Amino acid sequence: MSGTGILTSIGETAEFMVTATLSDGSSQAAEAADADWESSDPAVATVSEGVVTAVGGGNATLAVTFGGQSIEVAVSVRISQRTEGTVRVLYVSPADRQFQADYSEAITHALVDLQSWYRQQTGGLTFSLYDATPKHCRLPEPSDYYASGHAWQKVQEDVQPCAPVEYGRASFVWVLYVDVAEACDEPHELGAGWAGITMMPRSDLEGLTNPGTPYFYCSEGPFNDPPGRWIGGAGHELGHAIANLRHPPGCDEGLSSCTDQWALIQNGYQIYPDTYLRTEDKETLLRSAFIEGEPLPDREAPRALGGPRVQGTVRGSSGVPLEGIRISVWGDAAWNWGETAADGTFDVGMPDGASDPAVISVHAGKASDCRWLGYHGGGELIGLRENATRVTIGAAAVTGIEIQLPGEPDALCGGERTISGSVLGPDGKPVAEVWVAAFDEWSLTGRDGTFVIRTPHGMSPDGLWIEIPECGHVGYYGPGGFTTVESESWWVDLGATDVTGIEIRLPASPAELCRQQWSG
Repeated sequence: MSGTGILTSIGETAEFMVTATLSDGSSQAAEAADADWESSDPAVATVSEGVVTAVGGGNATLAVTFGGQSIEVAVSVRISQRTEGTVRVLYVSPADRQFQADYSEAITHALVDLQSWYRQQTGGLTFSLYDATPKHCRLPEPSDYYASGHAWQKVQEDVQPCAPVEYGRASFVWVLYVDVAEACDEPHELGAGWAGITMMPRSDLEGLTNPGTPYFYCSEGPFNDPPGRWIGGAGHELGHAIANLRHPPGCDEGLSSCTDQWALIQNGYQIYPDTYLRTEDKETLLRSAFIEGEPLPDREAPRALGGPRVQGTVRGSSGVPLEGIRISVWGDAAWNWGETAADGTFDVGMPDGASDPAVISVHAGKASDCRWLGYHGGGELIGLRENATRVTIGAAAVTGIEIQLPGEPDALCGGERTISGSVLGPDGKPVAEVWVAAFDEWSLTGRDGTFVIRTPHGMSPDGLWIEIPECGHVGYYGPGGFTTVESESWWVDLGATDVTGIEIRLPASPAELCRQQWSG
């Protein structure tokens, strides 16, 4: 099969030709109409009788069968958005390292591949690339300067003349591939991602360009990682940077509650692409300003959605049906999403066999510029998942759900939101003078144990920190009202309404918690 395997714009086409070698050794062109053509990802590229059409950014495999024989070829759709709300990729070289074209091409392939993988996992959602070809940035100092400690800070400072790499910006998420190998006797800061920045070290560049080649890491090894590990590693860190995805509960601490050891945002990057996103990860991505897309038809979703449907209608405050509102159905083991039609109706298909209770999450979608609005809670939107109305996913469809927003989508976006609740002791009585924090905002409980935190709408999900003035941080808001394990803490999301009714239940008095901390 011959043809151009790289497309750079939506709607661009390329024609592939098939040549058959016959049993007598002769060759002839095969008629495209006589062969069977198939694309591994129709959301990236479709194919009909040899003509491939670019649909969305990502990588796909084009397969053709003729005369009982099959062949495959890779197709890559590399779209440069050059707008805000996208992922910008830099290839960064110290002063004593030469530009390597194979590094640059491997970075492009990895990020485009991750676009496809995220889209398939989420049923149509992925990130956009500002430019599919990474921008090359030259640092002013040699490799040893960056390798000798504080590599992250040094790289971020010295890359500024080339690109304005900053944390937590609404404009861009930054992915930097830095051609630096940190010294073995120094803390290794590269190979991480958070708050809008990911930095990957030289070992990842080598892994992308020489996959499967045994290597040593600080005198340990040899290691022989599978080729996908180096793409998966970037996908793991990108999840942290794009949407603050967090490691599964209990996994970092080695607790028995860890059931997602092989999720991408834990150790699944080692077996990429044969890993997965947890339902919480998918829901969080849907709320990220850096994730866009269209719901895939059920037949193209990552799992066959032959299971139950969840159906209903969304209306504005005036009772008029709303189009383009995104609805996600979120259970512990199953998740999917869809958009309301012109008549305000939604129809979300769930995976075959899904049976767990689920909540319905409402997102502004195409109806407004903001993201998440709240959970369906009976006749109103609410901000806490634990207080949301559960729907039972079973053999039959869930129908007749009516969601009426408390205002029109544009009016619900923006402005200040409050997070309020109370801190109670083990006896259920209010506890005064305890600090509760979220989104870098703090509130000290009053005599009645209540707190109120004010913060802008649209902040990324975050947990509630609990501190006692005498001894500092003691825990988080979580299962049962309190936990000391950060990954088990419950996140608070800021949607269209204030978050109210939080109850933090301390397992002991503040004095006892301080004694436990001092002795621990």
